[in-house]
Amino acid sequence: MKWLPQCFFSAALAYGLAVVVPAPAAPARDGDANADLLRDVLVRPGYELQLVHRVDPKAEGSWVSLTAVGDGRLVASAQFGRLFVITPGDGPDDTVVKRLPVDLGMAQGLCVVQGDLYVMVNAQGPRPAGLYRCRDTDGDQLWDQVELLRELGSSGEHGPHAVVPSPSGESLYVACGNVTKPTEFAWSRVPTAWGDDSILPRIDDPLRSFSNLREPGGWIAEVSLDGKDWRLHAAGFRNQYDIAFNRWGDLFTFDSDNEYDIDAPWYRPTRVCHVASGGEFGWRHGTGKWPPYYEDSVGPLLEIGPGSPTGVEFGYATDFPAADQRALFVGDWSHGRVFMVDLDLEGGGYRASVKPFLSASPLPVTDLAANFQDGALYLTTGGRRVGSALWRVVYVGFENPADEPAPIPPAPLPEEDLNKLRREIEYYHTEAGAADPVALDNVWPYLGHDDRHVRYAARVAVELQPADRWLQRAYAEADPRARPYALLAATRHQSQDPPHDLYEAFRDTDFAGLTAEGKLAYLRAVGVSHLRYESPELPTRRAIVAKFAEALPSGETIFDRELAAFLLAVGYPDATATAVRLMEDAPLASERLYYALALCETRQGWTPELRRTYYQMLGQILAGSRDRSMQAYAERIAARADEQLTDEERTTAADLIAQRDEQRASPAGATPPRPLVREWNIDQVVDAANQQGGDPTRGRRLFAEAQCFTCHRFRGEGGAVGPDLTAVGRRFAVRDIATALVDPNATISDQYRQTVFEIDGRTIVGRVVNLNKQEISIATDFTDPKHYQTFDADDIEDQFPSNASPMPAGLLNVLDEDELLDLMAYLLSTE
Repeated sequence: MKWLPQCFFSAALAYGLAVVVPAPAAPARDGDANADLLRDVLVRPGYELQLVHRVDPKAEGSWVSLTAVGDGRLVASAQFGRLFVITPGDGPDDTVVKRLPVDLGMAQGLCVVQGDLYVMVNAQGPRPAGLYRCRDTDGDQLWDQVELLRELGSSGEHGPHAVVPSPSGESLYVACGNVTKPTEFAWSRVPTAWGDDSILPRIDDPLRSFSNLREPGGWIAEVSLDGKDWRLHAAGFRNQYDIAFNRWGDLFTFDSDNEYDIDAPWYRPTRVCHVASGGEFGWRHGTGKWPPYYEDSVGPLLEIGPGSPTGVEFGYATDFPAADQRALFVGDWSHGRVFMVDLDLEGGGYRASVKPFLSASPLPVTDLAANFQDGALYLTTGGRRVGSALWRVVYVGFENPADEPAPIPPAPLPEEDLNKLRREIEYYHTEAGAADPVALDNVWPYLGHDDRHVRYAARVAVELQPADRWLQRAYAEADPRARPYALLAATRHQSQDPPHDLYEAFRDTDFAGLTAEGKLAYLRAVGVSHLRYESPELPTRRAIVAKFAEALPSGETIFDRELAAFLLAVGYPDATATAVRLMEDAPLASERLYYALALCETRQGWTPELRRTYYQMLGQILAGSRDRSMQAYAERIAARADEQLTDEERTTAADLIAQRDEQRASPAGATPPRPLVREWNIDQVVDAANQQGGDPTRGRRLFAEAQCFTCHRFRGEGGAVGPDLTAVGRRFAVRDIATALVDPNATISDQYRQTVFEIDGRTIVGRVVNLNKQEISIATDFTDPKHYQTFDADDIEDQFPSNASPMPAGLLNVLDEDELLDLMAYLLSTE
């Protein structure tokens, strides 16, 4: 029932700008000088954006990679051109740019280590794509000798990307997108027993290329300075462009989304990731992407939403305020912005929050580099042959000292330093650590640790040991906290098929006695065994399946999805009726699509009424698909379902198929809006929220019916164009939440503010989502960035920030008091 306008929660509230930033973001102070390059420049208070160099498109190309040399100079590379060394001046007039005397360029990664320039060539040009080393042979401080260290055999925007020095400076780390096939590794911290391992039926992306790509996806490796020794550090990314180390020696990246998957249950927003040692981040093609709760994967540290991730850099080498120096800065090419990500230790990993740092139109950020010589953060803009420039952000402080934010001290270390423990366990991921005779005994006690980062590190360390040393130990593990994770490790390293000992261990596990996380891990282990090996003997199979059948439905959304998907995959007939009911009752379109996919290859358990309901729901999905990608996915699901029918069933279901196809041809119309109930004010919403008795389950359904999930994520569900509202009740007072709901225009975050464009006498409100040479693409539907209009940049007569929030006012006015209580109970819920 679609009875409310799109709900868009106040981004300023969700990201705490009122707390962290004492005033709205300020225009760049030299905005007049840059007016012909940038519009709508907004930069964090106390900072200034300065133009350093305007790149000559004919002589210098369009710059996409940048690094600081260490002596105040910078090196940049054009996407389809050469390498340049830059000596920054006070402004463009006294900045010196020289082309390096080497036949090399087209790089998307650069760094200087021990005086040598390392270059990750991306495009197949005069030289093949791969890692190169350049040396200065004549002492003139210009690198003039080129050596190919390793060819990587791929190119393009998902090819070889970053190269950075390790924290010790004695090795390199490189990042490659998912088109780059893994090279030959001397060692892998990632257990190489990877597989597709998706319990849902696989449907490849119907509209995009790369359908032949398979695991492990994008990867990150440590490389010796001579380029001979390569060691895999992590894998499972889509297209991570850049990487950076923090002061603890942990690695971070900003991975891309596939915007064509928005609205699908397998959509993964752009994500800031702590690149844990041995990490598998679960990218798979099409519907096969792993959800973040899979225990054999590493979830994201932070999801930001649609965008095009580019450069990342910590602020350590800047002279920013201490709290900002500790931040991770990440660039978004398509939306023209730089975010500041604050990180604090939490358990064995980190917690993160994000806030806007810089935005402008157009500002296609390609790379970031901190220059400790002048304390500035430099950035290049360009790519895809668009106009390019070199900029820097400097801290200038405040004219009124009273406006200066109070220093934010680093968070104190916890009494039990689980971060340190996790790093100690990760030593056993190295070749030397894995060879330690006590490695297995040292890490085994942590398999069932309460902290996911610690137990992940322990399981990886176990899997790097020869399997014959620990498989029997895994089968016999009696601790219910450790048993699911030991069996998950064992599932991935079987040499016999079928693995009878493993199946007997599954059979003998007390599923009901496991924790919620343990149940998901156990279910994951059994699911992977189903995908990889022959079935167990019938009595054992029945005993294992019965454990799950008794638990479905559980009332827990994620658990029910995984239970249903597994039971349908193994052909348990009674699961069909339950899955159809769950599909019918699901409040989210993405949830219904999930069950449609899970059911599409099912042959058992159908009745005429169940088949009718399923096909009616499929028809609604087809009619309600907002774009070609989701339409194509739904069509393939429908075709897959039709393929399962026998000739007799096809004849019986002919009218259902015809009705479904008729629904597809007639897009769903808008549901009439609800009538006005009352005009709620902030005090009334606060009073209602403080009352007891609201039902979070009904509140979730209201949140879905109001289309709030279209923009917002809540506990891993929903869209990503608006701020994530998970745990918003812990972060903000009830009055702040009520204000954001009642008066969304009171504060509009720069991160989500739209722009008004005057084009050929027309007024268009939207956001820039793509640039290509002289063309500019503007998304006019905030909820669906895949839909955009393309214009010639010269046709834009004027543009200025919109004063209207994407979230309309009056959203609560169609709710009665009980419904308001339910909605607030859901928003304020913590579990």
